[in-house]
Amino acid sequence: MEEKHLAVQAEAVGGDGISMLTVVVDGCWAKQSYRTNYSSLARAAAIVGFRTKKIYTWLYETDIAWSAPELQL
Repeated sequence: MEEKHLAVQAEAVGGDGISMLTVVVDGCWAKQSYRTNYSSLARAAAIVGFRTKKIYTWLYETDIAWSAPELQL
């Protein structure tokens, strides 16, 4: 919510009134290739808010989301 509040203060709002957040995102997932080609269903991502510099993490395994950073931004 802090990132959204700062975006509104900076007048970074679209024509439809939705705040436009700037973030940097990086993600990964496990991969194994010893005698077989295997991709893990577990994934992880880090999202960094441009204005707050806060780091939000997102972990995902199969169809169960472990955390939801978009609710915190």
